[in-house]
Amino acid sequence: QSARDPALAYAAVIRRHLDAALAAEDLPSRRTHLLYRATIQHGRREGDLARAARFAEEAVAEATTPFDEAWARNGRAYLTFRGGDLAASIRDTCAALACFARRDVGGPRGERLGSEIGLTSNLARLLVEAGDLRGASRVAARAAEGERALAGVSFHGAPFCARIEAMAGRWTRVRVWATRLAREAEAHALPGLTADAHALLGEAYESARSFERAMSAWARVRAVRS
Repeated sequence: QSARDPALAYAAVIRRHLDAALAAEDLPSRRTHLLYRATIQHGRREGDLARAARFAEEAVAEATTPFDEAWARNGRAYLTFRGGDLAASIRDTCAALACFARRDVGGPRGERLGSEIGLTSNLARLLVEAGDLRGASRVAARAAEGERALAGVSFHGAPFCARIEAMAGRWTRVRVWATRLAREAEAHALPGLTADAHALLGEAYESARSFERAMSAWARVRAVRS
């Protein structure tokens, strides 16, 4: 079957490489990384949650630095979410984020910052799934500010914050996030993100029945995308 299906054949090759690498590797940080990769390979790409869970548990158990533990817990949090245990996924993600507050966190500084932002965003998404929009809003704002500090513009965080506020019906907050995003996107010459920001503004003004402003925002979307 794998010979006829390129995706299955590719997955089989990746499995063989991961198995061989794990059998030969004895450096703890590299083993934890490989175990995380195996977790994602089996859990996300192949849908074998039971096998992936074994790799995830090994990754958490073998982690020797807080940085490695954070990634191992992130992998396990993904699996528990896929398995329907939202509370366990939130607990693991919170524990993973706590690793970055430790003085001996380890890992390259640039990777630490990006990883912390990514895991913070993951937590916000889990809180949305749990129906805690207020908590999700606070956590997502932290991720957006981190992304802005790292890259100069919040590519993912600001739109996500605006969508959370829209779900909660807080349209004034949507306008705040969208206006800020539009300003930053225009300053960095990012037309796609600029259009997305004005589309969010259009939705916010429509909901507030400010139709002239809504039409102006949608006109800006069309102008940027034309």
